[in-house]
Parts: sequence; C-alpha cells; structure tokens
Amino acid sequence: TALAVYDGDLFAAGEFTSAGGAPASRIARWDGEDWFPLGVGIDPDAPLDVFTVRDLHVHDDGSGAALYVGGGFGKAGGITTPGLARWTTAGGWQSIGSFGGLIESVWSLETFDPGTGPKLYAAGRYNRINGAVIQGGVGQWNGTTWSSIAASITGDASTRSHSAPRPITTRSFESATFGSGPPATAAGASTTLTFTF
Repeated sequence: TALAVYDGDLFAAGEFTSAGGAPASRIARWDGEDWFPLGVGIDPDAPLDVFTVRDLHVHDDGSGAALYVGGGFGKAGGITTPGLARWTTAGGWQSIGSFGGLIESVWSLETFDPGTGPKLYAAGRYNRINGAVIQGGVGQWNGTTWSSIAASITGDASTRSHSAPRPITTRSFESATFGSGPPATAAGASTTLTFTF
C-alpha cells in the first residue's frame, strides 16, 4: 500500500479493485468527499512481483509536477509501461521508460539533487530501461533520459527472490544509500539519498 498527495488530492494504491463502491484497479484518488478511479487503473499483466504497486512519489522533472507510480505491474491506463508510470491531472497516464530484465519491478522512488538539479531515482529489481543496461537496479531520470549510477551505490544489496519464480541477476535492496550532493546549507539538510523498502 502506498499514499501520496498530488494536485491537492490524496492518492492511494494497493491490491484493491474498488474504492468507495466504484471500480478502481489498484489506485484511486480521494478529493475529500469521494473516491475516483484513474482511468482503467493499474493492470498487473502477469507480474513478477507479489505487490502490484510498491511506491507513489510526486516529482517535477521540469515539465511540471506529476505522480509517479512504481511497482511490479505491466500496464497503467491501458498503456504498456512495465514497472513505472506517470500520472498528471491534465494528461492522464504516460510511460517514461520500459523497464526490463528478469524482474520488471520498481520498489522505491525518490527525488534527489546530486548538484546538477533535482532528478528522479528509481530503485528496484530490473536491469534495463529502454534497452539500456542499468547496473545495480538504480536508474536516474533527468526529465529526458535514463542513466545508470551503479558505481555510487554503497548500501546493502542482495539477490533474494522470494517474489520471483527464479533467482534474479540484478541487485535489489533492503536499503541503499548513495550519492553526494552539494554541501548542505540548512541545519539538518542531507546530501545523501537513502532508499528504504
């Protein structure tokens, strides 16, 4: 189950198929009075993950704030977009990359500024995005393209496969801390991005 506030509404995701008595496939929006589906919602599409949706995260990649949905699904809003999809109030569902590998699952999404502006980071069990090899199961989205940042991962990586029919070859995480951003200027500000699953 995951929750996020986007565009003034609460979004909830989980293993449900209805919300407020109306059909809503694994994700729904609450406006303070009623629940609403997001189009046809999320379709597991023969997932290789026990959880269809693992994380919801709001991020602005330069084109405006959007709700990013990560998990082990195959389609969102009827669009084939394994592992990750984006929802905007104006545009509905969109794909920003085709995740692949033995496991097509995004476990955690975070925004972090490595010193060159805020980027979206997607961590999970996958090793390719749009055909490009992503080492270590962590990809960086700059608003246009995905890239790998595996060399900076210093966290706890594993190859456990309790939710997969076969062992995985990409690294997955219980937790991972990586990346050094610009010097912190505010008390308590962090220069390290941490994923927790």
